Amino acid sequence: MNYTQIHDIVGDEEWLNGEIKTLSNIGSNRIVSLTWGCKKKESLKSNMCLNSEDTLLCVGDCVIVLNHGDKWIHLARIVEINNVTSSAVVKWDTSLRKATVDLADCQKYDNETILNRKRKATDFYQNLQVKKSKIRTSKKSEESSEPPPGQMKNMFYSADNLTKLCAEGAIRNLMNMLQCSAEDMATFWELATSPLPSIKCHLKEDSIPKAVLKNGKWIDSIQKCLWILRKKFNFATTTNIKLNLFHSLELTLQALFAIKFPMLISVESSQATYNHVVVVWRNMVIDFECMHTYALTEESLRQVCGVHTTFVRLTSGYGIIPPKPIRSAMKNADDYDWGMDDYYKPWGSVRKYFTSK
Repeated sequence: MNYTQIHDIVGDEEWLNGEIKTLSNIGSNRIVSLTWGCKKKESLKSNMCLNSEDTLLCVGDCVIVLNHGDKWIHLARIVEINNVTSSAVVKWDTSLRKATVDLADCQKYDNETILNRKRKATDFYQNLQVKKSKIRTSKKSEESSEPPPGQMKNMFYSADNLTKLCAEGAIRNLMNMLQCSAEDMATFWELATSPLPSIKCHLKEDSIPKAVLKNGKWIDSIQKCLWILRKKFNFATTTNIKLNLFHSLELTLQALFAIKFPMLISVESSQATYNHVVVVWRNMVIDFECMHTYALTEESLRQVCGVHTTFVRLTSGYGIIPPKPIRSAMKNADDYDWGMDDYYKPWGSVRKYFTSK
């Protein structure tokens, strides 16, 4: 099938000449996948009465436009209503462009019940969009408040993760498992979801590290979280992993089993457009998009970016070592080896996995 044939099928679709041609998409090498059933469906409310008290709309109303995807709320303002065709011309809040939509797809925006969602950093870089859904625990364990045997419940989790906070969420859950105070966890979350200038001010830093703000444009969420952990909570962090040693699923699994301190890793998988960030510790995976931790196994690592994806490599990985007060307060602290000598000593068994600086 050539471009002309494709255009004959979907050329009249508004999305083809709408958001897909924004600056964020041009030159981004993103791929639009067209499959059976991909065309926009008729409004589910097309047969509903539009003149009831609850659905009565007027020019100037702020509305949520349905049937345009569910990754974010599509806000617009009605500028014209055509009762003959049951359609409305709306002006999008984001692009300020006008578009014609089905009147049945317009739902009046209610400030009393619908909260504006803050724009958040994407993960791994903030210019990226959300990736495919992640691996979940079984349906039975999702429905149950009790974690699977040998696993722990994530106090904080988001099944959809629409704000793309997998690095921040995984570390927040790690802090909970390290028995950090509720105040410290709340402070970390507030900082991790704040603009960089606010973080810099709170940490009393003179400048934002180049590793956090790459090329003055892209915010590296992993580096941002590590920056906060070091400066605010006195955590120690390792250097980055030697990426050439983590291109194999088997060797990556072997290394993660050998490393005893928590590891914050970014995983690239085939059939997944974007990377996913999780924490690996004590042979379990702490995933912000799962209700519970899950065991680190060949299968779970293979599909950590979602079902029907396959592990390709790690794109980054940093060890996280809690300060001594936190390590000492852990249950059975004297019996647990954090593997610090394995990293810091020249003869350490895991030094080979990390860069020198």
